[in-house]
Amino acid sequence: MNKWVKLTLRHPSKKEKPFNTIAEAGAEDLVEEESGCQVFTEPKSLHKVSGFLEEKLGEPSACKLVWRPVNTVAVSEEQVESLLKLIDLLEDNDDVQAVFSNFDVDPEVLKRVLSS
Repeated sequence: MNKWVKLTLRHPSKKEKPFNTIAEAGAEDLVEEESGCQVFTEPKSLHKVSGFLEEKLGEPSACKLVWRPVNTVAVSEEQVESLLKLIDLLEDNDDVQAVFSNFDVDPEVLKRVLSS
């Protein structure tokens, strides 16, 4: 896994082009979600990228250090339920600060398992 800084931005307006702005800032990756945009950059570029994005798109709502997998591992439908139980147990443990993983599950399989 590689260490990254994740900045969470509100959804830009239709006039703003977040991908171009984020590329111009020097960020490495952009993931758009319902809750906003997740921007990833290397820790050494944090101040440069966050300052540029704050000027262009507004202050990030969150900024934290995360681990992102270099390689992912496919997980079968039979393994998903056990894996999710393990992650829940780890997250509920008071001694655990954060849980990161590198598994890859088909979204349809995940939806079926979570709805059962």
